[in-house]
Amino acid sequence: MKELIKITVILRVGGETRLLDRVLAALYAELPAGCEVMTVDCEPGSRNLAILADYPDIHHLPVKQSEYVPGRVMNRAAAAAAGEILVFQNDDAVAAPGWLGALIAPLAAPGVGAVYARQTPRADAWLPVVVDYRGVFGDGPGADDFFSIVSAAARRETLLACPFREDLRYAEDTEWALRLRAAGRRVVYVPGAVVEHSHNYPFRAFCRRCFREELAHVEIGRHTSICRHLFWRLPGGCCHDLQLAWRTGRCRELPRALVYRVLQHCSGAAGIVAGRWRKFLRRETA
Repeated sequence: MKELIKITVILRVGGETRLLDRVLAALYAELPAGCEVMTVDCEPGSRNLAILADYPDIHHLPVKQSEYVPGRVMNRAAAAAAGEILVFQNDDAVAAPGWLGALIAPLAAPGVGAVYARQTPRADAWLPVVVDYRGVFGDGPGADDFFSIVSAAARRETLLACPFREDLRYAEDTEWALRLRAAGRRVVYVPGAVVEHSHNYPFRAFCRRCFREELAHVEIGRHTSICRHLFWRLPGGCCHDLQLAWRTGRCRELPRALVYRVLQHCSGAAGIVAGRWRKFLRRETA
């Protein structure tokens, strides 16, 4: 009988995540014997501390909020992990039955560097959020330049040989996957591995996120054009919102969806401008 490959699940926990109890219950329902669960604790709130106390077998890696950089903490966790396969899971991504087995299965194939799961929006997700998630996480093979660490896995040796960049606060997962692909490794989307995950961000936070994501995309060379944002993606997103609203009887949500799309793509375009300007200044002062 083959020895069971040991798995380490790395769960990033911070603040007062309202879904942590559901996330842990779903996670433990999936784990076979001999697995390790590690949490990267970024100053979790009192409710989350109480929930974590019910799982004494979890290994904790505390991180101060002021020191939190996604790539840095994930590299630390990978170095400290005991498992041959590392599974990254957000503390607000609720796994569906069969998620873990489906997610890690492609790693047995030669040449596979990483895998990532399908994310389905929550029942309360706003209309454009549903549209965007369906567009990215469909039934097909996945985009060649996309990757999400929300629910993903890789072999530990891959992470140690090709760590995350530690100077990026956004898009560190996308940049890492681009390097894997450039090195000839496959990054596989697994639509059969499903987690429930989405956010209805307040508009101010949403603008900030869109801006910073495109700023990071300029840094890693993955950004789209400003014209594509404003004259293709913006009207295209509005059309898809309208179609879904008409089919599902959610037309009352269209005014908010329009504001969402304008903020999404104007903030993204502003991030591209700022990123290009920062690169220009860097060259001028070099």
